[in-house]
Amino acid sequence: MQRVDAVVVGAGAVGASTAWWLARRGRHVVVVEQFDRGHARGSSHGATRIFRFAYPDPTYVRLAQAALPLWRELEAEAGRTLLEVTGAVDHGDLAAIEATAEALRACGARHEVLTPAAAAERWPHMRT
Repeated sequence: MQRVDAVVVGAGAVGASTAWWLARRGRHVVVVEQFDRGHARGSSHGATRIFRFAYPDPTYVRLAQAALPLWRELEAEAGRTLLEVTGAVDHGDLAAIEATAEALRACGARHEVLTPAAAAERWPHMRT
């Protein structure tokens, strides 16, 4: 009988990354997933997934900053690009935008805060 150190239930983004992390540290891991590989029933796949630093809580910003090098390690192991960084525009409630900008500032994350007029000048096709 083979010894197992950990059983991970679910092979979505969290389960797969947990199993990868444990295996890289020499643990014997078994992953249990109810669907076939490549299924279309999960919430962690497709062209619309997002990786971002923009959170109003600096704790989440720091977690994302720490995760980015791990994405690059996984890409190196996989031999292919898995995460394409494109940038983003967030808009909405001023208090939420200010809280997010403050968290980004506190963590040294690159960002810009634009007035509606500056955003309209940069992206004239967007209604501000």
